[in-house]
Amino acid sequence: MTETTRLGHLYKGWARSAEATDLQSIVSTQPNLFGGDFLLPVATISAPALNHNLETVARFCTDHNISLAPHAKTTMSPEIIGRQMEAGAWAMTVATTNQAQVLRAIGASRIVIAHQVIDPGAVRWVADELATDSSLEIICLVDSIAGIESMERALEGREGGRPIDVLVELGINGGRTGSRTIEGAIEVARRVIDSPTLQLVGTEGYEGVIHFDGTNLPEIDGFLRRLRRLTERLDDAGLFDHLDEIVVTAGGSLLPDRVVTELMNRWSLSKPVRLVIRPG
Repeated sequence: MTETTRLGHLYKGWARSAEATDLQSIVSTQPNLFGGDFLLPVATISAPALNHNLETVARFCTDHNISLAPHAKTTMSPEIIGRQMEAGAWAMTVATTNQAQVLRAIGASRIVIAHQVIDPGAVRWVADELATDSSLEIICLVDSIAGIESMERALEGREGGRPIDVLVELGINGGRTGSRTIEGAIEVARRVIDSPTLQLVGTEGYEGVIHFDGTNLPEIDGFLRRLRRLTERLDDAGLFDHLDEIVVTAGGSLLPDRVVTELMNRWSLSKPVRLVIRPG
């Protein structure tokens, strides 16, 4: 959004939808949030708080030598996403391919789609973006043979182009996504290695599905240790031999410190590990 951006009915909360007004003119009139100039509810952002958060998370990542891929779905604000990228985010995370399209429109060059991408149109969009921009990286998740086969069917006849990078997702029993066991995840990873259109680049887990209640840190730490064991097993099997580095990502907004504690150090793999957290 720039000073000449015209606000109308497409902008949530703006009351004067009949006559679009540019942002500079709106600021000059000093509209009152509580004086009827906006349609409530309206979310507001404190500039000092935003700056503090950006600096704090960036410093946390620098201090612990980890990478950041903040979840853009929290705001879907081009301005905030731009600030996060300027602050050193390694990538941006989204939940859907539609959200990835928004990131592409604002210049993101590395995107993590933290779900499987199996709809034919979505898979083909990812492949098309990779084909048209050699500097672009898009990484998505796989957790089943069926999901891999769905992606391959969508790309039939397109063999020979850039493969889609994928992370094998480890889940929990009763969780929403992810291979339930390490053995199951290894089977998925082996299937990716045989795929003509996909490339295995690492592992992923989301400890947030365990729903921290203040008493179950051992369960969360145990899940992160299982993610470590999965990564070690895949490396022992030679499934990362084609890589320069192995991506391991976990860490929502609540417990990134546990991810650092359990996954930052003590790796003895054939390649360096890039640990990526994804707080919103």
